[in-house]
Amino acid sequence: MNMKAVSFLTGFRRYLCKQVLRGFYIEPFFTYVHHTSDGTGEGELDGQPVTMDFTNAYNGVGIGVQLGAQFIIAKRLVIDLFFLDPQVTSSTNNFRAIDPYNSGAWTIIQKDEAEQDIKDFLNQFPFIRNKVDVHVDNMNRTVTADFNGPLVGVRFGVSIGFAL
Repeated sequence: MNMKAVSFLTGFRRYLCKQVLRGFYIEPFFTYVHHTSDGTGEGELDGQPVTMDFTNAYNGVGIGVQLGAQFIIAKRLVIDLFFLDPQVTSSTNNFRAIDPYNSGAWTIIQKDEAEQDIKDFLNQFPFIRNKVDVHVDNMNRTVTADFNGPLVGVRFGVSIGFAL
């Protein structure tokens, strides 16, 4: 499996106290993510082995507001706690898997099993459940799953750095 990603985040941080780069802050931000992956997977359809070549492409553009606190310890060590970071992202995802190794079309049973397998996997994620367009082409032994819509999220964490 091969994966590539590019991401970008920019924001404007406003501290709520008078000290420079210290204390509580609010930061509206903009984010962009582009992620691609490809690879090969193995499985079974109707008891027959199947090897699928797959590609996946995700793009997301989002906005949000980060709340946090930043502290400077010993004049150089900076600790940044971001504890509430709600965001909404406009996202698209395109997944395609093809079985190039078998000749002939999949049977109706194999087609239905491939469709149910992908739907069972997607239904594990409540934020996209029933919002993905799944299509199985049994003649070409291909599965596609496409999503286009908003996603919401919350981020939190700790960042440690050095002040110059």
